[in-house]
Amino acid sequence: MAEKVIILEADINADAAIKETARLKAEVMRLKDETAELKKTQGETSEEYIQANAQLKATQDELKQTENLTTKLTAAQKENAGTIQK
Repeated sequence: MAEKVIILEADINADAAIKETARLKAEVMRLKDETAELKKTQGETSEEYIQANAQLKATQDELKQTENLTTKLTAAQKENAGTIQK
């Protein structure tokens, strides 16, 4: 009698990745506005501007990583759907 063996089991939650991407995009937009306002009112050498700019860059990096993950998850889902249909 043949025994069924699970080789790979993965929980792919693309919906959560998409929601996180949307949240991060909104956060980047908010930080851009805040940074621009601080640049106008306090200048590029103020501590507040430097801190806000650093936070903006960190959030942008996180957004890029999340977008890459979302792209990979979406591609994996399409590939798996195609495999199942074959």
